[in-house]
Amino acid sequence: MSEKKTQVLIADTAAFIKSGIRLDSLAEEVVTIAEVVREVRDYNARANLALAVALSDVKVRVPSDESVAAVAAFARKTGDFSVLSSTDLRVLALTYMLEKERNGIAHLRTEPMKPQQFAPKKPRVKTTDTASVAATEGTDASTSHQPIEQEAEESRLDLSEQNVEYVDEEEDDQLEEAAATIPAPPSEEVAETTKSSVEVGPGYTVDDEDDGGEWITPANIAKIKAKHEQKVQSQLASQKRIAVGCLTTDFAMQNVLLQMNLTLVSVDGIQIKKAKSWIMRCHACYKTTTDMSKVFCPACGGNTLMRTSCSIDGNGKLTFYLKKNFQYNLRGTKFSIPTPKGGQAGKAGADMILREDQKEFTAGLRAAKSAQKKADYLDLDFVHFSETNGKRGGGIGGPVIGHGRKNPNSGKGRRRK
Repeated sequence: MSEKKTQVLIADTAAFIKSGIRLDSLAEEVVTIAEVVREVRDYNARANLALAVALSDVKVRVPSDESVAAVAAFARKTGDFSVLSSTDLRVLALTYMLEKERNGIAHLRTEPMKPQQFAPKKPRVKTTDTASVAATEGTDASTSHQPIEQEAEESRLDLSEQNVEYVDEEEDDQLEEAAATIPAPPSEEVAETTKSSVEVGPGYTVDDEDDGGEWITPANIAKIKAKHEQKVQSQLASQKRIAVGCLTTDFAMQNVLLQMNLTLVSVDGIQIKKAKSWIMRCHACYKTTTDMSKVFCPACGGNTLMRTSCSIDGNGKLTFYLKKNFQYNLRGTKFSIPTPKGGQAGKAGADMILREDQKEFTAGLRAAKSAQKKADYLDLDFVHFSETNGKRGGGIGGPVIGHGRKNPNSGKGRRRK
């Protein structure tokens, strides 16, 4: 029996839902939370969970409040907080707590690697003027023979067409699905890739040497599979043991794990090849900001900021992953807003918030902050839904911007007969 490469494995719901997976073959000890057990409702999935409990001795533990707060604060900074459920946060918190118990937190990051926009360093341009050119331009020929070195300093710049690349989100997802069928490399190679990627940004890229292989055909597929299996076995033999790892297929959770420098163990050896970061991009002026708490665009001032996935490569090129044929929601923007009238204070639509410097907006923020202080901070539902504008119910949302999510032209009540 081969030695198990993971000592403690924190399992998400996908580990029990996916059929055919044997958790006892991945780790010595499998740990999860009670919410994950309650989420498994499918008959076959419950059978797999019962088998996992019998064979793998799955233990149920409760993450500490300190770990929940640390993970929630980090997820807010990466921009994944609004798409993570309370169960996801508790699974991440349990991974953080067990990692702290066994290895400490000195190697964990407290700040995510934000995508920076840097201009690639220009090469030195050496120009030597000849005497004829110097005579034509009216310069001294003796000084024109001296080489002039022009070196551009590396500086921060705004987005430009030469440093920004727009990729169709559907095409990128297809590439990720194709790459997902390739088993994960050993942890040493992943660490090297992560180290080289951290120096330039949050993106985790695949080695370019893997792109030059031969084509897979029905004639050579068996040979390639045998060769690949032999390579994987040799890599697993040289791989170091993992003390604590988290098994999940949720990309938001994977992004938080990778950026926090926690170990990610994928189902069936599948590993995410690139961790996308999130940035706020204005749909009107196309300016960007890394402050995920912004509601209005810092450049044009409109309520047009959208959460957009992006990555950055070693050459400083910022890539946005946009949806093909995206249709912006024009609800409430097709017609002019009603003219303000006196004596309408407090009525619906009278104090419409359109800009960040309005007193109604600042008053709404103060009210939401005061409500947060009065709420129970240990309530996970409140921790999760407090910044989602109450979209999922039970949360304390901020002030309503514009008309809100409702149709301003819809009926305001039952028509009287």
